[in-house]
Amino acid sequence: MKNFKLVLFTFLFATIASAQFKGTLTGSIIDKDSNNGALAFATVLVKETKNSILSDENGNYSISLNPGNYTIEFSFVGYESFERTVTIKTGLVTTIDGHLGSGNYTLKDVVAETLPTKNTYSEIIAEVK
Repeated sequence: MKNFKLVLFTFLFATIASAQFKGTLTGSIIDKDSNNGALAFATVLVKETKNSILSDENGNYSISLNPGNYTIEFSFVGYESFERTVTIKTGLVTTIDGHLGSGNYTLKDVVAETLPTKNTYSEIIAEVK
């Protein structure tokens, strides 16, 4: 039991100690074409670390990062991506809101075709010959 308490205490101490050396990036992702409504489950990508998170159902996000300069990309399906450079400082909260607008995307026509099926053995043999 003593070993378990020692391991638990060491783990908690290490977690608290490492959290003090990080900063927090937080904000909201907003649809600028729809009266600044929230974009739920939009992607926030930290390009330098290749880590990404999704915004919550209210468009809010929060991520803990080591101090330094980062390029943050906000994206959502059907919307134009938005990038911003940010400096994260130890123990501070930095707030950046992503304002995404719908893109001018056009889809090409899709043509569905059916191929004749070979239902009998003789039709398959005739096709092979």
